[in-house]
Amino acid sequence: MLELVLCTLIWGAAFIAQKAGSEHFGPFTVICGREFLAAAFLLCCAVRRRDGWSRTALVGGTLSGLFIFAGELCQQIGVTRTTPGVAAFLTTNYVLLVPLFGSVLGKRPGWGVWGGAVLALAGTYLLCIGTGEGRIGVGTGELWVLLCAVFFALQILVVERFVRDCDPLKFSLVQVTAAGLVALPFVFLPGELSRMSWSGTVHGLPALLFLGIAASGL
Repeated sequence: MLELVLCTLIWGAAFIAQKAGSEHFGPFTVICGREFLAAAFLLCCAVRRRDGWSRTALVGGTLSGLFIFAGELCQQIGVTRTTPGVAAFLTTNYVLLVPLFGSVLGKRPGWGVWGGAVLALAGTYLLCIGTGEGRIGVGTGELWVLLCAVFFALQILVVERFVRDCDPLKFSLVQVTAAGLVALPFVFLPGELSRMSWSGTVHGLPALLFLGIAASGL
């Protein structure tokens, strides 16, 4: 439970870092940078693991990485078109989507799960939106973030399916590496390259380091 609370704190701060990173880099560059930084961090953590690479970690991690890439891309695009608070609130719709998708797959959650999901969503609304940061509108940014919640919900179900049968650390290393590799070719698009500069890299690097080491790695 403590690990999940720490995860929540880090991810909450990550929305601010994503907003800061978007001021200096394109969305694919942010994703590629954060995932490769995460891969380097996790590789250092896994270097002393003596057990081998299981097929479950490779297959499940790769599939999870594809959903991470899709979710982060939608989220990164959306956060440039709305506020971090609104993006955080809309992203947490995955707490409702996970049991919904799970029930479609035959995993019927109890009423306690549904009640907890509704309360969590209501609490997030009060924290993120009730502070006067802004009201939720149905704009382009909000739609992108809602789509990211769908991909993150699917990613959570993939993790639940595969991670129990393999080393979680190596599973994580595979998924961030896969997400970074998918994003890499798009970094060389003209729109991405035109936003790169020495000054922008210097100012945007702290945000990337936080996203990579903390939000995607730790």
